[in-house]
Amino acid sequence: QVLAIDESSQAVAYSKSLAGWALNRRGELRADNGRERDAMLDFEDAIHTDPSLWRAVHNRGVMLAQQGQFAAAFDDFNRTVELNPNFAKAYSNRAALYTQAGDLAAALDDYRQAITLDPDLAVAHKGRGRVCHLIGNYEEALQHFDAAVLLAPGDAHIALGRADLLADMGRYAAAIEGYRQTLELDSANDTAYRSLAWIQATCPDESFRNAEQALANAELALRHAGKEDDLTLDTLAAAQANAGDFAGAQATQARAIELAPAGERSLY
Repeated sequence: QVLAIDESSQAVAYSKSLAGWALNRRGELRADNGRERDAMLDFEDAIHTDPSLWRAVHNRGVMLAQQGQFAAAFDDFNRTVELNPNFAKAYSNRAALYTQAGDLAAALDDYRQAITLDPDLAVAHKGRGRVCHLIGNYEEALQHFDAAVLLAPGDAHIALGRADLLADMGRYAAAIEGYRQTLELDSANDTAYRSLAWIQATCPDESFRNAEQALANAELALRHAGKEDDLTLDTLAAAQANAGDFAGAQATQARAIELAPAGERSLY
């Protein structure tokens, strides 16, 4: 209505800013309700209405990343940082893309910036913990995972990442407890069942092995995965072998090899 009755630069700028804010907010609500296509249209319209609206640019980037359009998402996160260099989530999300692309040094820098701007951003601590884990900096990784758990105690993905780290550190009792905590938060987490079964079937410290539980957890991993995959079948084969069922283990491993990517079959 203002645009229809007042053509002054002040009125036009205010109206476009308000319209852009409203479109972006409606897009956020639609995204929360699973209406991704409508949400994306709202974010596009918001940016068209007000190109300086960094929240809409960031929200579009998140949706593009979820759709697998990583190059376009990266551009949006870059633009968000240009528009608002103090928005921690933009750095954290860009770091996730750097991690996926294998540029771990750039990911570490962005996660560090995100945490500097917002020390309570759990996802940034989780991400930096994961990168530190990948490069073998286990102690720093654990510091960040511990911080992430404190900030988001109900996040099963954080609990799972921390348990994986503890397993690689050889802290098997803590890792087992971490996988169980993950399953308390998400009882259908097939990765946690699989990882727990792997420790119970293959742990170098035999005091942590449990043939019966390893088999049960490997079967639960298969059930919750919804379909057979090479990793889970490999774990089931290890559990069968640990339980003395070598014929069953051979058959399961043969099936894992069939499903494995061509470049990884020799490893299996």
